[in-house]
Amino acid sequence: MAVERKPVDWEAIEREYRAGEVGVERIAAAVLSRPSCWAEMGWPDVASINRQVRVGRAIVDILVRHVDGSITLVEVKRAGLHLRDYCTGIGQLAYQAVMAMSDFQTFKVRRVLAMAGQFPVDVAIVCAAEDVDMLPMCTVDEWIGFLREAA
Repeated sequence: MAVERKPVDWEAIEREYRAGEVGVERIAAAVLSRPSCWAEMGWPDVASINRQVRVGRAIVDILVRHVDGSITLVEVKRAGLHLRDYCTGIGQLAYQAVMAMSDFQTFKVRRVLAMAGQFPVDVAIVCAAEDVDMLPMCTVDEWIGFLREAA
């Protein structure tokens, strides 16, 4: 008996990918690579930016090394998740910060939660309580729209 396969909905897969964390992570890395971003945040200049960096047993979405020797860890989450999912990301940042202090021999570690769209109030409260900076990002579709308008 042959099993009938469903046709692959590539458009749905592309929509999910673009709206997902990987798409937002690419935008975050592009935004963070601009010096004006760091000046606005009052943080030191960037020495290097890397995506998907292993720190201890964890993988950091974006790791930024600064000229003063400090490190910024960025956890990227897509919009529309539950509070538990965002809290998991904040917990990941706490673990990654401890591992980064050991791996990079620094006590200057910033933790940043980046998310497409507006931060829900409960997520902002948890970030404030845990001393995690928030980096609101545009969605992938908004980014593409900006690029089209600029061209």
